[in-house]
Amino acid sequence: LLSAEPRSVCRGTALIEAMAAAVVGFVGLGAMGGGMASNMAARFGAGTLASHRALLHDIRPGVAAALAARHPQTASVASSLQQLARESDIVLFSLPHGQAVQSCVAAIVDHLREGSLVVDTSTTGPEVARAAAAALAARGVCFLDAPVTGAPARAAAGTLTVMAGGDEAHLAEVRPVLGTFAERVVHMGAVGNGQIAKAMNNCLYNVGCAAMAEMLPLAKRAGLPLDAFSEVVSTGTGQSFAFNQWAPHVLRREFEAPKFGYPMGEAFKDLETLGAVADELGVELPPVVAAARGTYRRALEMGLQDEHKGAMVKVWERELGVLCDGASPEGGRGR
Repeated sequence: LLSAEPRSVCRGTALIEAMAAAVVGFVGLGAMGGGMASNMAARFGAGTLASHRALLHDIRPGVAAALAARHPQTASVASSLQQLARESDIVLFSLPHGQAVQSCVAAIVDHLREGSLVVDTSTTGPEVARAAAAALAARGVCFLDAPVTGAPARAAAGTLTVMAGGDEAHLAEVRPVLGTFAERVVHMGAVGNGQIAKAMNNCLYNVGCAAMAEMLPLAKRAGLPLDAFSEVVSTGTGQSFAFNQWAPHVLRREFEAPKFGYPMGEAFKDLETLGAVADELGVELPPVVAAARGTYRRALEMGLQDEHKGAMVKVWERELGVLCDGASPEGGRGR
């Protein structure tokens, strides 16, 4: 059940005690993980983390080597996942999807030390988190699902929000490490709950994206100057993170991903996760979220999977026969 209390992840071993020194493995140095790991390495070597060290791994060895070169006193590169597992007290993942997490767990589970801790900051789903926790528990390894929100800019700034599922004592042990790249670390309850919270957060964001995608074409069809309309919305009660993020790109016709944002095709997983949660609870997907999912699906059916979520506007541009390019309307309603 979604509300089940977390069972102990470490069998017959003590939790990782507060360590004067720890090796923290970090797997996945992409758009999010690169900024997170860089902040972590930068903050190691000082204060209470003075003796901590980062051990880095990425499928692109050059990326890991370059990051380690920027922090030679606190970071080094693991030649393999197995080496990283053997040498780390704590292992963090920042991976693109659940399949990558499952593969990574399978690769390291037999090499982790009993009593060590794995923290998955990826966005996957509650079932992936629970399966990882069970596999690791069989080896006496602790687990937290701890997805992050804030996008790459906040990953680079070290100001992410973490929503963690799992034993609160395990979270207390790793909180100082998470604090190197997050300004908020929030405990959500049992293993898997971090992923549920992330899916709900992202679906609220998707609703905002879908609303922006509807309203800009409607405003254009009604004859409103879109630059002026966007200024009103972005400073008024109708503003949202999604509108403020995407409306300027829409008006400039900047839809390229990942240059301007995360590809839609790779982000649809949040709506799938929330649908699965609703099914598990025996309830229907809430109607507003369902409507946003409909717009999202139509955008994917139009072949927009490699553009960012602002490109959902193209669904309603086609429907209303307008182009939201910021050009002043010629007067009156219609095109």
